[in-house]
Amino acid sequence: MKLFVDDLRDFPESFSLYNCTRTYKGAIQLLDFFKEVEIINLDYDLGTKETGLDILKYIYENKIPVKHIIIHSTDFQGVSLMEKYIKEHFKDVLYTYSGH
Repeated sequence: MKLFVDDLRDFPESFSLYNCTRTYKGAIQLLDFFKEVEIINLDYDLGTKETGLDILKYIYENKIPVKHIIIHSTDFQGVSLMEKYIKEHFKDVLYTYSGH
């Protein structure tokens, strides 16, 4: 599965093969259903108390296989927290920062 998570940004037309959601809850439902991630493209701030970091923690804690993590957030403190978590918990996963 390819997953794009962002509460505000428009879903890119080029992401037609992605599952797109605006919420933490929507992301968790998709992760629970598909149970495997080819690419996850995350924002940090999701407009609620849950963040993109919480989604990464959920993936790790539930041992959901992921091949590529992309962060597109402009919240630099949040990006830093997510990058630290990725380096510590997803050592064999491709990581890309694509801040827009």
